[in-house]
Amino acid sequence: MGRYKEYFYLHIAVALLPVETSLCFVWRILAFETMITRGLKDSKEGKSISNEEMKRRISTWQK
Repeated sequence: MGRYKEYFYLHIAVALLPVETSLCFVWRILAFETMITRGLKDSKEGKSISNEEMKRRISTWQK
């Protein structure tokens, strides 16, 4: 039932978009939703890093 529920909400969301909405915009919305869903799942599974670790990694990019 879980996937059906997601598709149902997606169908409603797309149906409510203005007619002039571009397909590109819809794809961006779907991509954003997918990133958020994956991020929340990773967080629940403990697959995340601390802010300090991220700062350390970013600092190595700037060298």
